[in-house]
Amino acid sequence: MPFRSIDPTTGEVWRTFPETSADEIEAALERAVVDQRAWRDTAIPERARLLRAVGARLRVGAAEHAVLMAREMGKPVVDGEAEIEKCAVACDWYAEHAATLLAPDRRPFEPGRAYLRFEPLGTVLAIMPWNFPFWQVFRAAVPIITAGNAVVL
Repeated sequence: MPFRSIDPTTGEVWRTFPETSADEIEAALERAVVDQRAWRDTAIPERARLLRAVGARLRVGAAEHAVLMAREMGKPVVDGEAEIEKCAVACDWYAEHAATLLAPDRRPFEPGRAYLRFEPLGTVLAIMPWNFPFWQVFRAAVPIITAGNAVVL
């Protein structure tokens, strides 16, 4: 059965989406695992560059994304635009701080010392509520992706 997107202000169906089959879901999960294995080897400066590009792209499409949120869930356009900016700021912040956050660290440890190293773990499955449709995703996905992991939403 297809999914229907109903504009809450008019009650009209404005988009429909086909149901995803079990085979399509399995293929998407397999692609995520393969893609994450390549992504984990991407250097942190390149990850940061791509995060900045995502932030810039969000800003370019902010008005369109805000209208989408209004049609999908009735969020005021001005609130949607603010939500997009918040997502872009998160992309920029993680891009700026990725190297520091993920840098290996030596720590004192009795009776000697310890070495802390951050390694990508794999692919994370995220199930999100839809009250902040962009922010819910970005606040979770950006740090996960920054660390070299993948997200399936």
